[in-house]
Amino acid sequence: MCVRRWLWPALLIIAACGQPAAPATAPPSASTTPTAAATPSAVGLECRLPIVTYAGGGWHGSWLDLSTGSVTQDPAGDGGLFFSRSVTRWLPVRREAVSPDGLRYAYTEGGVGQTPARLHVVEAGSGKDTAYSLPPSPFGVFDFASDAVYLRITWEGSFGLWRVDLGSGKVVQVASINDLWAGDGNTVWAGSVNPNDPHHLEGIEVQPDQVDQVTIANGNRQTWFYRPVTTSRVIAVDGEGDPIIEVFAGIDTGNGLYTSSDVPDQFLELTAPGTARPLDLPRESLWGYAVDSHGLWLGGQGGIYLLRKDGGLSQVSTTPAQPAGGCI
Repeated sequence: MCVRRWLWPALLIIAACGQPAAPATAPPSASTTPTAAATPSAVGLECRLPIVTYAGGGWHGSWLDLSTGSVTQDPAGDGGLFFSRSVTRWLPVRREAVSPDGLRYAYTEGGVGQTPARLHVVEAGSGKDTAYSLPPSPFGVFDFASDAVYLRITWEGSFGLWRVDLGSGKVVQVASINDLWAGDGNTVWAGSVNPNDPHHLEGIEVQPDQVDQVTIANGNRQTWFYRPVTTSRVIAVDGEGDPIIEVFAGIDTGNGLYTSSDVPDQFLELTAPGTARPLDLPRESLWGYAVDSHGLWLGGQGGIYLLRKDGGLSQVSTTPAQPAGGCI
């Protein structure tokens, strides 16, 4: 299987290159609205943003002071990937593995070889751990809902969606979807391949050139973005539920095959099917995001960015980092 891997030190984000069936309706051609440019500047916020930095071979929870732009490493943040305001402590998992109220978090173990697969749900305050048995597959947490945890298989890609009921422990597969990127138990964002693309980007399998919104309850799949001779992935979802994507251009290898560029060629905010707004972000992969009342926080090698609710884009820090929660 072709797998595109986005690497940041010690963090591997994987998006598989599976080939779902083409959508029933013709995909829209994405129109664009004016570019939102990132301007390095203070944003006038008197709060601190929890962020995760990488140094000395490990992850560290830190704080970005939005009034001064200074970054301070938290002595209690070693190994932290998300800061829970509910229990005022750093948790060892990313945002999607934390319950909506911030009181619990989830992680998986096993599922490879003879190792039993389990889901662990931990009370963030007390550390009480409840384990749930899973089918023998290498699962990862996709989303933590109020009464269930959603899982996907994360072995060299992202496949399928399973629901673990936290009351009964029942495990049910609710969808068979490849290239699953973001969402919740109701709606997800996934990739697919348009058969009309004149030059699909190759790997071991064809890489997705479309971004689809999939409704889990009825399986309805609607294409929001398609661009031939590219591959795309969803890297964030804003407070309105609109996805932010990065687009990689195709490169002719000279033997009739096309592969993708190593860095993104463009970032877009998809506001409706077929409608995209360019974002003036540096040509490097972004990792991690957070949503709060101020807008959408994005992080990457170039620093931290705020996509405000009014559509403006500001760079608030040049420290390589990923957001680990909303501003406090």
